[in-house]
Amino acid sequence: MLEWGYSPMIDICKESRWSAALQRMIRYDSDVGWRIRPACELLDEAVLPRPGQQLDPIGLRDYFFPNEHVDKVCEHNRRWAQGLEEEPRFLFTYINLPTGCNLSCAGCFQSQDKHPVPARRIKNSLIWNRLDEILGTLKHFGGQSVIYAGRGELFTDPDAFEYIERIRAAGLNMVIFTNGTFLMDIDMARQLADLDVSVILSFRDTTAIGHDRTTGRHSFEQALCALDNFLQLGLAEKNRLAAELPVTTENSSRAADMLVFCRQMNIFPLIEMYIVTALSRRELSLSLTFDECDKFFLELARIDRSLGYRSNVCHGQRVVGQPMCLRPHYSFTVDMDGDVIDCPAHKVAFGRLTDNSLSNILLSQRVRDLMGKCVYCPCSVFASAGMPIKTSILTSQFQELVTRAGHLQPLSERTLAAI
Repeated sequence: MLEWGYSPMIDICKESRWSAALQRMIRYDSDVGWRIRPACELLDEAVLPRPGQQLDPIGLRDYFFPNEHVDKVCEHNRRWAQGLEEEPRFLFTYINLPTGCNLSCAGCFQSQDKHPVPARRIKNSLIWNRLDEILGTLKHFGGQSVIYAGRGELFTDPDAFEYIERIRAAGLNMVIFTNGTFLMDIDMARQLADLDVSVILSFRDTTAIGHDRTTGRHSFEQALCALDNFLQLGLAEKNRLAAELPVTTENSSRAADMLVFCRQMNIFPLIEMYIVTALSRRELSLSLTFDECDKFFLELARIDRSLGYRSNVCHGQRVVGQPMCLRPHYSFTVDMDGDVIDCPAHKVAFGRLTDNSLSNILLSQRVRDLMGKCVYCPCSVFASAGMPIKTSILTSQFQELVTRAGHLQPLSERTLAAI
């Protein structure tokens, strides 16, 4: 049981530990521990743009591609679904590994907090044995990168760096979601930097007390240490560094702090709506209503514009500054036991590597059917931007979520009135 009097790691992460650049952006408060400074303070010190200046927000290399690039691949795949192209194209694949996790984040979108999967060595997994096939097939269909996005913390596994090296040796790039607890050591962080990996550091709040309560251990300062290491190693200048913040009712009032912090440090702000993967009362209480999502995205877009960035709220938005998620239309996921699915969070099964080759699975009618239509899944429709959602295009799973989750009813009523 964690004790919530602060300061838990003050001897490990003293102020003198931080770089001068990070010191300007954070502070220590006796009630919440280390924290990212409030947006209002950071905005007062920000260098504001010239009147009329509007910059395109930075992307994250190998993961958040320019919209026109994504649109081109999605259009190609729609044509393939109609029989007008020979093969589909993909930008990347998620590969879920049987890695364990050293945290227990409440509301984990992979349900590791409720049903943790026993960890297995990467080298003892089907993924390791079929990795050459997976990487070769991805390249054949135009893929550029492999994403490690869940099922634990990659660096709990002693095979992690060898796994990364195999991907890089195949001529593919890699993006890694990590909680940063193993990357406080500058030499280990430098190994990743030398492998030209893009890193997404996961935060659950902008304060130590909020983050640590969610993760189940004192880990906020460790994440900050890792972030500082990568800043000093120059990943931000190469668009290879992001900070993730799933937005909940408990931290939404501080999400603007993360946005301004990231913009000032040239870090990609992966500020996204919390994905509800189970319909427990606790998890439902953490997710914002559709009306709250609209207000949230509009406010952060306003702040972005004040900093000189082009930023709009669009229908179906889940990530700040990004359009509605259509990942299954330009990527696929290989699960740890060989299931090939559409997305790590929304599992439409295409086939299994134990029964078929990856190439045959990706050319199957099931994939073609998905590419041929736009399907809203439960984690892709958050901001309505004042636009009605036609209920006929909602999946039955999403309709069930709307029906069962009382806090979502206001949107359902508003939508029905608009149709």
